[in-house]
Amino acid sequence: MKYSKEEEYIIKKYYPKYGGTGAKGCVERIKKATGNIRTRRGVALKAMKLGVKYEGDYKGVFKKGRTPHNKGKEMSQEMRQKVSRTWFKKGHLPHNTKEDGVISVRHHKRTDVYYFYIRISVSNWQLLQRYVYEKHHNVTLGEGDVIRFRDGNLYNFEADNLQKVTRFQHLLLNNPRVNVPNDKDILNAYETLNNLNKRLKQLEDGTQ
Repeated sequence: MKYSKEEEYIIKKYYPKYGGTGAKGCVERIKKATGNIRTRRGVALKAMKLGVKYEGDYKGVFKKGRTPHNKGKEMSQEMRQKVSRTWFKKGHLPHNTKEDGVISVRHHKRTDVYYFYIRISVSNWQLLQRYVYEKHHNVTLGEGDVIRFRDGNLYNFEADNLQKVTRFQHLLLNNPRVNVPNDKDILNAYETLNNLNKRLKQLEDGTQ
């Protein structure tokens, strides 16, 4: 139902200070003045169309500098007994806790890539490609080890498709300007050269 001129007048006059709800709000004032029942949302939308903004105190929001009434007070034993049944017990796990070996798919927004993780234990997840590589080769990967997909398919977790490289080699292979072939000997040669250059720079600077 269209708002009357009287309703618009009430909103323009009282909404900035009292808002839509409450004993002095526009919903109650319109009801008393016209008999019309308006919703809080409806009054807010009408106020927006009329260019009227609420400038009063925000109901239910703590004001800056206000001290909570229970600050520094300990919970009474009676209250503790009442609410303790709602607390998580020690060792309790949420109902949606996954089992070991479960695979979780997570979306990386920046790269728009989906990564697969496998649960090793509680709060211990590992990238699936690293897990498969370690199990297949019976090794433990270091922080500097990167597992690449030989065929470029990020979802092909076959052991033969997984390749271990260093971070520097991974950087080379991802740099289109360098255009280094994915050959183990060539990658090792590039890394050796890079390490030699860093060592020469350290000697020149006298840092080591």
